[in-house]
Amino acid sequence: TQDLTSISFFDANTGWAVGWGGTVLKTTNGGTNWIAQSAGTTDILWDVEVARGDTAVAVGIYNKVFRTTNGGLNWQSQTLGTGASSTYSVYFYSYTEGYICDGFGDVYTTSNAGLTWVYRTTAPSSLFSITRISSTVIACGNAGTIIRSTNAGINWTTIPSGTAVQLFSVTQTSPTVFLIAVDDGAILRSTNSGANFYEAAGPVAGFDLNEIVMCDSVHIIAAGDRGDIRHSSDAGVSWSVVSGGDPNDIQSIYFAAPLTGYAVNNNGIVLKTTNGGALWNETYAGSYNLKDVWFTNTSTGYACSRSFSLNSSGSSSNIIKTTNGGSNWNETTFDNISALSSITFADASTGWVLGISPVTANPISEKRLTESGNSTILFKTTNAGLNWQPAHLFTVSVKQIYFVSAQTGWACGFSGFMEKTTNGGLSWNVQSTGTTSELYSVYFLNNSQGYTCGENGTILATTNGGTNWTALTTGTTNYLYSIHFGSSSSGVCIGERGTRLRTLNGGITWVNQPELSDMELGDCFMPTAVNAYVCGPMGYIANIGGIITSTELISNIIPTGFSLEQNYPNPFNPKTIIRFHITELSESKIIVYDILGKEITTLVNEKLQPGSYDINFDGTHLASGVYFYKLETKNFIETKKMMLIK
Repeated sequence: TQDLTSISFFDANTGWAVGWGGTVLKTTNGGTNWIAQSAGTTDILWDVEVARGDTAVAVGIYNKVFRTTNGGLNWQSQTLGTGASSTYSVYFYSYTEGYICDGFGDVYTTSNAGLTWVYRTTAPSSLFSITRISSTVIACGNAGTIIRSTNAGINWTTIPSGTAVQLFSVTQTSPTVFLIAVDDGAILRSTNSGANFYEAAGPVAGFDLNEIVMCDSVHIIAAGDRGDIRHSSDAGVSWSVVSGGDPNDIQSIYFAAPLTGYAVNNNGIVLKTTNGGALWNETYAGSYNLKDVWFTNTSTGYACSRSFSLNSSGSSSNIIKTTNGGSNWNETTFDNISALSSITFADASTGWVLGISPVTANPISEKRLTESGNSTILFKTTNAGLNWQPAHLFTVSVKQIYFVSAQTGWACGFSGFMEKTTNGGLSWNVQSTGTTSELYSVYFLNNSQGYTCGENGTILATTNGGTNWTALTTGTTNYLYSIHFGSSSSGVCIGERGTRLRTLNGGITWVNQPELSDMELGDCFMPTAVNAYVCGPMGYIANIGGIITSTELISNIIPTGFSLEQNYPNPFNPKTIIRFHITELSESKIIVYDILGKEITTLVNEKLQPGSYDINFDGTHLASGVYFYKLETKNFIETKKMMLIK
């Protein structure tokens, strides 16, 4: 089966649906039964519109347009423009008059039911949706782009939207009213035939709207990713949030087993997954700002909190504990402690947590708390959290602790601070890191191999338990907040502005995986050598595993043309090779998508010399199914399908 992208009905009985893999389905009984048809393509179809009962037009990637005039028995295809983009939207105002917009911002019109199409204009950015009322046509798209025609598409002007966010869907509700769904959850509305738009409903944290539909004359639904839904019962004048969106920041993530993980957020909620992150369910809701989480096995775990009254000498913080996989939690209160910021266990009984009292600094962000002049208290338990006793007082701000055994652990923090204990935290010895950058995270695989990260893109490594630390090249100056390894060679490090670094050789080299946003990522965890989970604002949790294991130049002979070959083997389990050819020095990308069109990972994002290249792609963390990989350069785009079968 393939995922569907669009559906259109001519009347209560006759309709078409299209989707990935060139899927075309038709119903003649109102959707009770659907019959598969072939438009002669296996490429993605983004939209379909029924002009009348026997005539429909579908559009897709490579600017392809497919048309049937005999109820779908036969389909004819044509290519608009150069064919280097995607046609995203098609709309018919009447049987003969239709409109198409594409990723280049081009608009095309037809006056003969789609037999031929005429280029009309190019918008400042990509266009994703187009519609018409009377003689007024509105199209919207990337970077807040809105264009308008008042003579049925012959001449066009740009209309200010007041936003730089993507506009995915436009619809008409009356002869003068247009509505636009905004990517950030807002709704734009015009009551003067699109001459100007105002914000009828503001953004919603975590929302991602991409479709808006009229149910009847007054009821309207706007929907998007993750079940985000907004509803209007007054023709779009006012809007309510029905479901979706998560305004909370995920502070910490921990996997007790490859598929069983826990995450905590700043609103006191604990989330749990038992299927490798495909679905997260709430297991606890408290009133604390949960900062860190740790599990000693799949059933027993702990989370620590920070007080909401940061500057109150009477504030208290808590540790919550579960012994049944999150079904129930018990609390332990730490009086006069403003923050419990880092918790770790060496075994089922022995654990430590950092406490700060009081916090007098002005916290700029959750990860950049600088408790200037404050001490950090180390608490220890030897009876699985039944009692916690002060074990040590650090005289500087400590950010994180990590223990590899009941005796050996490390603490990192302010101005390159690093100390080591070999007696369970009772006493600590200073280690020289060679940096004055603040260190936010420390992780050791064993008594010898360890890593720490911090300000200004700093990553340090040691192979002798911290006696000596070596600065690694990261390629970034962004603050790095968390580092973790799934094996001696495979690691991940995350930070501000969406920074996601991956290494496959123990930190010798780091690859910066492009992020779709500049969100400040907070934590990362690798339960295996492949799976790498990261988390951050607005409920963000992602598995960024399956990255390239190498990009190998196999020939520097200049190819005769750009091309992307079929992966080999295909089907594959779990690894495959993707080969592609570059004819000139080019900024090149190879991106992997799932069957819904959601980006899985970016394999290549760099300037490449002419030649032929191989990429080893590992899909260990992915579910069985169809995936797509796309080669994109300035002058060339090609997409191919691959199948993972486990």
